[in-house]
Amino acid sequence: MFRQLLGSVYSKRFQQFKCVKTFNINPIIPIKNDQKRLYQISKKLNYDNSNIIYNGPLAQTAKKLKTFSIITLAITFASTPIFFMVDTAMITSARAIMVLFLISTSAASTGLIHWCVSPYVAKIYHHENEKKSKKNSITTTTTSITPSITPSITPSITPSITPSITPSITPDSFLTFETLNLFGRSHFTTLQVKSLEPSTRIFTNWKIKKQFENNITGVLMSGKKSIAKRLFYIHPEIRDNNLMLQFFNSLNH
Repeated sequence: MFRQLLGSVYSKRFQQFKCVKTFNINPIIPIKNDQKRLYQISKKLNYDNSNIIYNGPLAQTAKKLKTFSIITLAITFASTPIFFMVDTAMITSARAIMVLFLISTSAASTGLIHWCVSPYVAKIYHHENEKKSKKNSITTTTTSITPSITPSITPSITPSITPSITPSITPDSFLTFETLNLFGRSHFTTLQVKSLEPSTRIFTNWKIKKQFENNITGVLMSGKKSIAKRLFYIHPEIRDNNLMLQFFNSLNH
């Protein structure tokens, strides 16, 4: 009797332990799915002038400034052996100190320029809503499948007019921000409008909310993944089209 009671207690304990052991919640899965989704959306985008809604007026200046700083840093590194090859009265330790000072100054200026210019948004690309695109594909397929079976007596004069859906921007819309990386090349960050909030850091005015930071990844021009930008600067006075007005209005909600 005692053995049966002890065996039933141990079996219940084992079942409880087994239930707790097999019960698993993995919060990383939806984050990875969101990253994959945004990455696929950004790769499908054709980076041309067809879906650009914003052009930064200082984009070319920022690119030239970053390129000049990188070239200056490369020249400084390349010219360091010359200081040790030229015969002068300066001792070797003094030459080394001067070379380190030049390299550190050039690297600090390059890093400062990158820190100031990297959040600058050169272009904003608008993605059409997925639901609308699916509806458009369904309507186009249905219109293409149905043939015109009108008799020859009554000619079909009415053409098939598909209503054009004007694009709009809502908090759920997807946008791609084009910025510049350290070497002045294009870097793309795809996100939703609702993932942005005002930023207080200098040279920036928008940032990604903390709850959305792990869901977003960046894309290079070659299509490879990279670290997403967290801070952005968009000229608030540029509202020259309806989509940019909708963008700023959706940010205020």
